[in-house]
Amino acid sequence: MPARAQRRLAFLCGVAVAGSATAGTFSIAPIRVELNGSQRTAVVTVHNDEDAPMVVQATTLAWSQPGGEEHTEATRDILVTPPVFTLPPKGEQVVRVALRSAPDATRELDYRLLLAEVPGPPEQGFTGLRLALRLSMPVFVAPAKGASAQVSWSARRLADGKLALVARNDGTAHMQVLDFNLQFGDASHAVHVGQMRYVLPGSEVQWQVTPPDGTSPGAPLALKGLSDLGSFEASPSLIP
Repeated sequence: MPARAQRRLAFLCGVAVAGSATAGTFSIAPIRVELNGSQRTAVVTVHNDEDAPMVVQATTLAWSQPGGEEHTEATRDILVTPPVFTLPPKGEQVVRVALRSAPDATRELDYRLLLAEVPGPPEQGFTGLRLALRLSMPVFVAPAKGASAQVSWSARRLADGKLALVARNDGTAHMQVLDFNLQFGDASHAVHVGQMRYVLPGSEVQWQVTPPDGTSPGAPLALKGLSDLGSFEASPSLIP
């Protein structure tokens, strides 16, 4: 993964109107967990960025992308401990993630670790909205044998004039698309898309892209992007 994606990230849940809502903040490191048959445990450090204690609940979920939609459900394949903990003010907690079942023989298995703040009672006199922070991070379990992503790209025009750009992964491991430029014909007609998406094995996801003004409907497409596997290029086929 590129270095910029490995930095410790802080997450804040709030609203635009100052004083109308409160929420805690915490940061985690690393921001993804990778397990396999020989490395069945990993640790995540959760840091409280606030001056007050915070109660956090940890849950593991199975992760899939049926029909291109994100889907999670409860699982017992992954164990997290402690499941509930209190972060002291400006303090830290080490959370351990462990694989309970054997990896798949040939295909990556995908999960998410959900960290959710458990809101305490509001302070006396508080009349605003209390928001609970929820953070979800990926957990990847590599197969017993080597696995790799095999992503192909296609596009189709939508009724509103936009383009649905589809990435299909027929491989056995995920690919994290960080961003890309989509060129319509010559270099003067290009769009930058910065929406990060994971493409899980056996799944497909899509982005909706608005072609630049003056783009020919039949212009050839050229894609250049960055992923957790490095840079990539593709010439998406245009499906009528």
